[in-house]
Amino acid sequence: MDDFDVLSVYERGWRFRDVIGQLDAVEIAYIKQLASAYGSWLEIECERLQSTCLKFGADRDIEDGYAASGVVALIEALRGKFILDGGLGVSGRTALFASIVDFEAPNEVSLTLVNAPQNVRTFREKLSSDGPQVLFDEIGNESFVFGHCYFDQAGMWVSIRPSDNSRAIKLAVHYDPRNKGLQCRPLKASRSKLVPMVAPEDELLFELIDAVGIQPSSDLTPIDGELIILLSGYVDEIEAVVERVLSFGIGPMELKQTLSCVLGGSHSSVASKDLFLEGKARLTALLDQL
Repeated sequence: MDDFDVLSVYERGWRFRDVIGQLDAVEIAYIKQLASAYGSWLEIECERLQSTCLKFGADRDIEDGYAASGVVALIEALRGKFILDGGLGVSGRTALFASIVDFEAPNEVSLTLVNAPQNVRTFREKLSSDGPQVLFDEIGNESFVFGHCYFDQAGMWVSIRPSDNSRAIKLAVHYDPRNKGLQCRPLKASRSKLVPMVAPEDELLFELIDAVGIQPSSDLTPIDGELIILLSGYVDEIEAVVERVLSFGIGPMELKQTLSCVLGGSHSSVASKDLFLEGKARLTALLDQL
């Protein structure tokens, strides 16, 4: 295999990198070199791993190096009507970043394809024929530099450079077969720009359902727990979401145990301290009611 093929293998298997063992410093440096040469989002990922080896926590210089301008540029250039008609919406931390002032930029631009069994075939055919450029308006098509587009059963991802001299950002589309709603909301950076987003109440609903299904509850990752807390602080009526969770046959004690693990295993968030504290207060109050 040539260097590009080797990089492609690393990109496709990156989410499984810790299954067999940890990457050592030499391999991380090698991957970073390949990623930098071909404009891959793995360049940022490798820098994060290198930073973790040196000190606890995220390296702020790495994040600030691309996040503020690069992630905003990608979100603002999305073709709102096209992605809405295709069942796509900005999701997770990307949606929170797009909506909330002073929310930290995410590691990737994340979209969810809702009702995937109905929409995935059309989505894949469109991107296979026209490329990931079809997700963006003319300004994005002219200025962005697109890498190779990958598909698997879980979704699609591609490396995008917002400009020739910037580092690549990962744009990922995750397939979700569940019936999540989409809402058009204004961007914090441009109130006149509307972008489809997965309804936060639906995101929180299924994050909680998924968390209850993790056994033992202590296996819930801090990252997942943090997102539950942040969404709990963002939604308008968390009590209505909890009622929907219980309507799925989940018992109050099951939910209470999960919420206790979420609150006990999550520390203060650098993404948004105020939103995190609000979500934690709401979940704490719910524990007393269940």
